Amino acid sequence: DTRNYLMTVLRKYFSVITAVNGKQGFEKALVTRPDVIVADVIMPISDGIEMNRLLKENPATRDIPVIVISAQTDPATEIESLESGAEAFISKPFSDELLLAHIRKLLSKRDLSRQVKTWDKEQGTIPDDSDLADATPLDKIIRIIEKSMHRPDFGVDTLASHLNMSRTSLYRKLKTMTGQSATEFIRYVRLKKALALMEGGVLSIEEVSMTVGFSSH
Repeated sequence: DTRNYLMTVLRKYFSVITAVNGKQGFEKALVTRPDVIVADVIMPISDGIEMNRLLKENPATRDIPVIVISAQTDPATEIESLESGAEAFISKPFSDELLLAHIRKLLSKRDLSRQVKTWDKEQGTIPDDSDLADATPLDKIIRIIEKSMHRPDFGVDTLASHLNMSRTSLYRKLKTMTGQSATEFIRYVRLKKALALMEGGVLSIEEVSMTVGFSSH
């Protein structure tokens, strides 16, 4: 009944694939690679929590966000669901709007995650474009970091100032988009650039360090 209800609600907005139990859900996820999975805790053969563990342990499916729903409202079930790797837990009964809000938020984060991965594949290089008007929020942050990363004193406060944001707002924004704090993401961009420069084989380690703003190689 829950599966049929969810299909009726979600197919108004999304392409929907259903599975009758956790085992079948895991097998279908391997083949179809959905953008988001909604799983009930109570399912035959393999429950939602066990299915989620299998998804998160498999390299092919570990990045697929999972929303776990359950009529069991005790804290232990929610904790177990989140510890299995679920991105969200919703207690029954719930409104359609709440579920849709969770799905859209996870889809948005997944799109931003794909931007980061695309940038990774390009060896951490972003086109040197001074016009940032059309850049995505993440591209804009990366470009600002890359243009100033040679300065060892470039940090969270400077980045926040460039973006006209408070330090707290920047932390929240980057945590939502990348899962990293602002300090971690600045270091991540520097290291990706350093890796690209080292692979180029032209600069020495000391020169690479100076180029990306590390005071110690």
